[in-house]
Amino acid sequence: MGPEDEANRSPPRKKPCGSETQLPPVIIKLTDGKSTFMTMHIAERMRIQNEIIGAVGEPRESTVLMGGDLAVVTHNNNQQADLMALKNILGRPVLCSLPNSASAYRTGAVQAELKNLRDAVIPSMNKEIKTLTVYMAAVNGKLKHIDARFDDVLKRQEENAKSQTSRFDKLNHVMNSLMDTLSISKKLPPSHHKALAKPQEQATRAPTGQCYSEATTRC
Repeated sequence: MGPEDEANRSPPRKKPCGSETQLPPVIIKLTDGKSTFMTMHIAERMRIQNEIIGAVGEPRESTVLMGGDLAVVTHNNNQQADLMALKNILGRPVLCSLPNSASAYRTGAVQAELKNLRDAVIPSMNKEIKTLTVYMAAVNGKLKHIDARFDDVLKRQEENAKSQTSRFDKLNHVMNSLMDTLSISKKLPPSHHKALAKPQEQATRAPTGQCYSEATTRC
């Protein structure tokens, strides 16, 4: 190869930088059972590609797969989402999907995100639950102490009530005895009172008469 050929040769294709992540291709499948992207005429394929460019913009690259489907690599997520939303192209129904490897990758990414979220949230929740448990234990201890004090107060009130009842019963018994004594005294006749008084008078006069008789005898 001479110097002229080297000058006329097209520059090599630039590879994406390490910071640029290539999205998985969108697989476009014609579902009407007619010709595929592999068997259709080149002119029809060009019209379909132009339709795709008009709908979502020019993609990064596109390739016809061995099975007859079309793999389209987009520039960004928005273009990929627009391409996934296509339902028909030039009146032919299509099914746009991601390859299984991309779905697995996204599923793994979602699971990793959920794991990170779980690892961040669960320890905090456990700490809050532990704090709440300690607080509830302290509250229950205070409630038990209050219940015990109320039990003591109720017990003392019951004992005081029993003591007061016993005192009232004794006082009532004394009052009834006094009332019975007064009622018996009121019911006795006057002769009974005189009969009770005569023995007392005789007992008082007897010593005086005895001294008088003794004095007379001596005289």
